[in-house]
Amino acid sequence: MLMNMADLLAVANKNYFAVPAFNISDYSMLNGIFEASEEKNAPLIIAIHPDELKFIGVEMVKAIIEKAYKTKLPVCIHLDHGADFNQVILAIQNGFTSVMIDGSALPFEENIAICKKVVEAAHAVNVSVEGELPNRE
Repeated sequence: MLMNMADLLAVANKNYFAVPAFNISDYSMLNGIFEASEEKNAPLIIAIHPDELKFIGVEMVKAIIEKAYKTKLPVCIHLDHGADFNQVILAIQNGFTSVMIDGSALPFEENIAICKKVVEAAHAVNVSVEGELPNRE
């Protein structure tokens, strides 16, 4: 079951459990992570750094999405440390359900501005942004 990180973590927070995030770079890692998670009935976050995305290509993201739809487990596909707005938009267009913009090298005001821009774009299509607080009930 594919879902965004905010929704996944809201359930985890409410029920006091952790959700592991795994950075992957090939199909063997992906298959092993899904197999172990299904064995333990544990939700998971698949994190992909932009450098990893260049290596694996968006074709693998499509395979991850397909696996996520076939499992009963909650799965989030997360862009880890997106370096700029274009990387974030590319991730969103290719099915990521969560993104992070890393503006830490930017001046403070620019960091805030790009974060706001990413949040606006991501939320318009129900993609969560790392750093958001999950809704608490």
